[in-house]
Amino acid sequence: MSLATALERAAEALPSEADVIRPANGDPVRLLAGLAPESAVRVLVSLLGDDVDAAEELLGAWLEEPAGVAALLAVEEDGLPKPARKLLRRAQHFLKSQGMRIEAPAPAPTVAHLPKVEDELRVAAVSSPDPFGFCMAYLVEGHPSGGVRLFEVSFGEGQGIASVEVYAAGS
Repeated sequence: MSLATALERAAEALPSEADVIRPANGDPVRLLAGLAPESAVRVLVSLLGDDVDAAEELLGAWLEEPAGVAALLAVEEDGLPKPARKLLRRAQHFLKSQGMRIEAPAPAPTVAHLPKVEDELRVAAVSSPDPFGFCMAYLVEGHPSGGVRLFEVSFGEGQGIASVEVYAAGS
């Protein structure tokens, strides 16, 4: 879509700036001259969110004007689509290559997280033989999908395995 069409859509989305957008008739420099600084930022953000190609054309003209550079630097990338963020970074890189000093945004505060502790549950126990010569063996281990499994084996010397049971408990 052309810049004029994208600006008309921005005028519909931003009624407070429509009185300046429409008379500019698609001329980016004339538009910038009529907009207040905060209004220029709103129009630029609207174009970045709606039509990145039109925003690139607008930025091409605005980067030659101090007010346009100020509007570009005031745009926050949060909430913009990826192509729009890339366009903003390219424009900022262009300004840096022209010798302009651009302050890097302060890094967002980070919250420290404790490392995830893997509790490995693994216990085994064997009972002493009962009067009939049978022993009970238990093995408890963590289940791969959460919870625990209990293995119970009853066996006797010379008599072999009498029973095996497996129990599972979810987390």
